[in-house]
Amino acid sequence: MKKSHINIPLFFASLLVCLSFYTAKAQDATLDSLFNDLLLHKSDTFKVKTLNQIAKTYMPNNFSKCVEFAEEARILSSELKYNYGLARSYNILGSCYHTYQMYVDAIENYLKAETYYIESNRALGNTTRLYNDIGMCYSQLNLHKDATFYHEKSADILRKKGDKTNLARLLNNLFISYKHTKEYQKAEDAFNEALAVFKAENFEYGIAILHGNMATLFIIYQKYDSAIAYTNKALDFAIKNNDHFSIALNSLNLAEVYNYKKDHKKAESLLNTALVNWDLAEKNNTKEKISSNSTSKLLSSIYKELSNTYYLLGKYKEAYEIRIKYENKNDSLFNSDLAEKLSESETKYKNYQSLKEIDLLKKEQELSELQNHNNKLLLLSSSFIILLLLISGGLFYQRYKARNKTNQELTLKNSEILLQKKEITDSINYAKRIQEAILPPTHFVNEILPNSFIFYKPKDIVSGDFYWVDKVNDFIYFAAVDCTGHGVPGAMMSVLGFNLITQAVHEKGKASPSEILGFLDWGVNKTLRQSDQGSKVKDGMDLALCRFNPKTLELQYAGVQNPLYIVTTSEKGVELLETKADKSPIGINSDGIIDLYTNHTFKLKKGDCIYIFSDGYADQMGGTKGKKFMYKPLRNLLTSIAHKEINEQLQIVENTFYQWKKDYDQVDDVLLIGVKI
Repeated sequence: MKKSHINIPLFFASLLVCLSFYTAKAQDATLDSLFNDLLLHKSDTFKVKTLNQIAKTYMPNNFSKCVEFAEEARILSSELKYNYGLARSYNILGSCYHTYQMYVDAIENYLKAETYYIESNRALGNTTRLYNDIGMCYSQLNLHKDATFYHEKSADILRKKGDKTNLARLLNNLFISYKHTKEYQKAEDAFNEALAVFKAENFEYGIAILHGNMATLFIIYQKYDSAIAYTNKALDFAIKNNDHFSIALNSLNLAEVYNYKKDHKKAESLLNTALVNWDLAEKNNTKEKISSNSTSKLLSSIYKELSNTYYLLGKYKEAYEIRIKYENKNDSLFNSDLAEKLSESETKYKNYQSLKEIDLLKKEQELSELQNHNNKLLLLSSSFIILLLLISGGLFYQRYKARNKTNQELTLKNSEILLQKKEITDSINYAKRIQEAILPPTHFVNEILPNSFIFYKPKDIVSGDFYWVDKVNDFIYFAAVDCTGHGVPGAMMSVLGFNLITQAVHEKGKASPSEILGFLDWGVNKTLRQSDQGSKVKDGMDLALCRFNPKTLELQYAGVQNPLYIVTTSEKGVELLETKADKSPIGINSDGIIDLYTNHTFKLKKGDCIYIFSDGYADQMGGTKGKKFMYKPLRNLLTSIAHKEINEQLQIVENTFYQWKKDYDQVDDVLLIGVKI
């Protein structure tokens, strides 16, 4: 019999419409039955299981109730010393926080669940899903090494059980983790293993997802034809099933690849297709099965890529208009994320208050029962015993109140600290997205500097180093800039520096590198008011800035602190020529007088290599003795690799850095740019 194909999006949409009327009633009926069961049992393990089941039932729609009943099950399990009940309660609490995107709290509860699963000798049957969920939370927090560790633990259990179906689904998560940790061969192995299972099961949807993911790996390999072929396989499945959201997503991915291949017309056509299908996805209520936040982020990505494509096609007006739409969409996404986080915080706080009220009522009930018992003893006991009981009860109650108040204060303070930490991290991650949006995109750099590489590794989430690449008439400009500090302070300086350099070239008409540095010195000093009397701000930036004419092969350079290296071949053989930078700092002028900078001019020839950089690479601690890498080994490294292809140079630079660094902390932002003539 021939298998019929289900239209997946429409099938789910129809199913949701049919069931929407019944879902609430079905949940109410389930809850009524569970509450009836709860009345039949007092404090035993069956009551724990019922409370946990009630919490699971509430989980999709009611965060507060889910946490309330899972906490009640946890407290009762603790009183009964019922380890498996504790494991299930912590697991459900973790799932609840996971569902509502509170990933740090989710991980904390998942790890407690793991401990009690092991103590109850039920680890094998329960930790498979648990480890995968922990991995997913770490992945959402961009902690991909931790995500890989837990996904691998889950995979090991599934292999021992011989569960190939669930292993294949898990391998897709492992593929993503391996890609982020740059373990590309392991990612390929995970893809091939999962693909074999999905093909055996004829699971077309899983095959389509794997092809789409594998395409991203081919982009990293710069095998663009393979990336197109695999993305088209995913796109064909989406078209076949009329899945507009997936059509839009895969059209966007294809457009990015065609921009890498410099086929910007094809990219433009695909992005317009993506917009049309995104609109159809919204109208057809695809967001019922995909979150509105995901569809908004997809639209933002389409706008960003379309703006870059218009720019590369020379359609500057259209590029500007789409860029405005992109910025507006990003702002609305940020406001939406912020409102969602505030709502989560409010819900969590209200839940905390509710739980404390429940605990207080329970204690009051216990005290009432104790008082009734004492009343009965009054008929049988002497006044002396009654007096002792009353005194003891009073002391117990006072201690209980004092201890309970202290616990409440500590719990509230801990919650406030965790919330503040989460809000700060979220804000810095958003700042990272803004900084990445400002930096020139990879395909733009490849367009005007096709034979170049950029090794860029921030120390923190955001960076004080940045690179700047642009083209004006026949001149190609590129710079490596190191701002004072790193992290958030350095990132704020980097935005100021990027805008001033762009302004110098495009608005003020500064042509030579030395003129641009002079304007940058004036702009930083003026903006930060560092020449004002009594100013305590003494921040600036070091940089190397080059202007290259590809027609005449003339290179001009000016720098502050950071030199220029040119590796060339002469009668003496291969040699590295170093041009020292000026010492006058950018932006730190206590006398208010703008510094003058030296402009150096060189005549290059084919095969020469240019290198500019910040001090982060040379200052990195590592090796067997924990010392700095230093500049002499850096010069030797660049001299030894200059004859190689540019992609191979980047790989060697990157591998050398990590081999030197090993387990030492990164000490500064790292930026190194190489250009081969």
